Amino acid sequence: MKSNALAIQFVERQLPEGNYTAAVLGVPRPNAAQFAIAEKMKQAMKANEDWFFKTMEELKPGELIQYHKNLGISEEEYAVFMKFSQSVKLDKIGVIELKIVRKENSLHFEPKDFGDYLKYLVVDLKDQRLRVDSLDLEYKEHITMNVKQTTLVAGPWVELISIFSED
Repeated sequence: MKSNALAIQFVERQLPEGNYTAAVLGVPRPNAAQFAIAEKMKQAMKANEDWFFKTMEELKPGELIQYHKNLGISEEEYAVFMKFSQSVKLDKIGVIELKIVRKENSLHFEPKDFGDYLKYLVVDLKDQRLRVDSLDLEYKEHITMNVKQTTLVAGPWVELISIFSED
């Protein structure tokens, strides 16, 4: 069986019709100092665009950009930037009321008051596809996450299922 079929079957089992309170996971916003550093870098990268793109092309997969004055920040600011940019993790940033509805061979989401983007998401159970505003999202990779491999501050993937709790 194809991995996308397994993924869709998993989603179907975990998301039965009903009304739920769902945790919203996201990346916490940087603090004011971190944001200021990122803004300075953004402006410097724009001003030094040729250098920036050439540098990025030369990096090996997974290799981090090294400090350079063209980043527009000091070495101390670079250290701060690297620390917060490399420690970004998903965390619970809110809660929404969410209704999951099954229509023929698909799952639809009806968020209340927040998360309007979810109403454009459809899980097509027949064709084993995710659609956003009628555009197909292809499942291209196998992702292995478990208790030891997680980027969730809110808890390991084993607990992800418990994020949805029926009213």
